[in-house]
Amino acid sequence: LDLGGDEAAFELPASLGFLETFRAGSVADLDVEGLWAQADSSRSLAAPIGLDSRGALAVLDPHEAFDGPHGLVAGTTGSGKSELLVTWILSTAMHFPPEQAAFVLIDYKGGSTFARLAHLPHTQALLSDLDAGATSRALEGISSLLRRREAELAELGLPDLAAWERAHDLEPDSVPPPPPRLVVAIDEFRVLADTHPGAMDVLMRLAAQGRSLGLHLIAATQRPSGAINATMRANMDIRLALRCVSGADSTDILGDARASSLPRVPGRAVLADVGELQLSYMPDVASVVADCARRWPVSSAEPLWAPALPASLSWSDIDEAVVPALGLPTSSVGGVDLGNRERRPAVALGMIEGIEAHAPLLWDGGSIQIQTSAHEATQAARWARSIATRIARATGLPLHVIGEATPGALTMLSPRDVGAIDLLENVCEHGPAVLALTDVPALRSALAQSLSLPKAEELWSSLLARATRAGVIIVAAFSGRFSSSSSAMGAFSMRIVRARDVDEALHAGILPSEVRALEDGQALLARPGKPTALACVPLDPPPGAALPRREEDTKGLWQIPSCDEAAALVSNGSSPALIGPELTPVRWEQDIPWVVIGTQSDADILAELHDVA
Repeated sequence: LDLGGDEAAFELPASLGFLETFRAGSVADLDVEGLWAQADSSRSLAAPIGLDSRGALAVLDPHEAFDGPHGLVAGTTGSGKSELLVTWILSTAMHFPPEQAAFVLIDYKGGSTFARLAHLPHTQALLSDLDAGATSRALEGISSLLRRREAELAELGLPDLAAWERAHDLEPDSVPPPPPRLVVAIDEFRVLADTHPGAMDVLMRLAAQGRSLGLHLIAATQRPSGAINATMRANMDIRLALRCVSGADSTDILGDARASSLPRVPGRAVLADVGELQLSYMPDVASVVADCARRWPVSSAEPLWAPALPASLSWSDIDEAVVPALGLPTSSVGGVDLGNRERRPAVALGMIEGIEAHAPLLWDGGSIQIQTSAHEATQAARWARSIATRIARATGLPLHVIGEATPGALTMLSPRDVGAIDLLENVCEHGPAVLALTDVPALRSALAQSLSLPKAEELWSSLLARATRAGVIIVAAFSGRFSSSSSAMGAFSMRIVRARDVDEALHAGILPSEVRALEDGQALLARPGKPTALACVPLDPPPGAALPRREEDTKGLWQIPSCDEAAALVSNGSSPALIGPELTPVRWEQDIPWVVIGTQSDADILAELHDVA
């Protein structure tokens, strides 16, 4: 298509509108449905991006039969590199429907480049450096997708995706429809590689196998040198350079210094083996995106991997998900005996984000630590109460709580109750049990004021050291300063960490690349020997009490009364004295009508007098 007229007299314009390359005056003039009806991704992925020096449309086609399968884009700040990516993706979306082309957009410049394309029905994932952990998940998803496509091709007995596409065209009834071509576009590849060193393995595999599996990589960076290795370069036949700072940068991508002498015109570029181009620019991307979305609702596009983990879940949601996931009968919901040595039930505490499907977060039988920042102390306390109650209900163990009131708890004390010291000192002698501590910093501060700091730390350390052997399950909420698992002497086999930024994550012993953008009910799950994962855990205790507090049901169970309960026992009890931290009614060893307040020698003297009398 010639837009320039006389080739010899043509001069590249200083700017070029996106709609001009479609000969359209407005978005309403675009015939998207007509373009989609003609599309055939098995033969081409051609998308116009501007004009060449002859005045003809400049077209990029990452299909393996033409320029592909991958592309490398370079250019200095302000050259129009990011806008090129938007133009390329938008043009591809207009020429190919979502069933033929899908996008994973990775934006490591703060998310501004691809945010405008988020609502395209083709867009399967939009990732940025603001949520590094989500990028890690997407890279795992791409790796899983590669394996899945290999397996599907092997099952069909076909060599590559192009053969699958052709076979389906010939025999649509017997050959299943092929998956869409997947375009992975990365803005500022170098930052991604530095943030996720392990990403290079996935991207190298994508570069090597994309040709046969229908995956196409478009990597943009200011300076390719050092970021793109030789293996990836060998598969990147599309080389496009916008204005470069130095001749060396231009030579690195084009083999010559032409891009370093380009005029300071945004969108002016050099395409290897073609020449100088003027790239088109669309100021109103949102209107084109909305037009595509209207013609193909986002909900109709089949996702590449499991949808995002829910922002929050209830215990009913967890139970409904656990039953089919574990293949368990409905009566087993909440606590299921899997036949392990301790005969402890498998208790689902939440959901863990997965690639192909989310999985139940099963309690491993150990203690649990919850960490949040100081301003989310209430959330940490809610999780402690919720998780502890869930475990107590499923196991039938007595629940003791220091902190906020928890329905069904056998013992409920505030951190400043004198009985809190007795509970911490003696709970291991009366295990197994569940111990919920809803505000550990406040508890340790109260202990230090009551006992002195050294004795308080000794009591805390003793509890952590003895709990596992005694069968005491501690669910402890820490708010304020984050710390690694070693600070708790390895007492917690599971940590629920609500680290919101890199600094908090590092203090908690979590890698920066694992930090996630967290919704209300979400946190990072850290377990020894396992990768950090995103989890969603219900914030409110399950309905119903962990253990009924009626006197006939709690008789014989060890507990420490609170100050209010102690006062009621003293006021209403028929015994003349209550003994010990449990306030046990006095029991006479022999029939002697004396209550002696004093030393043992005083009692001995009185007993002798009684005998003489």
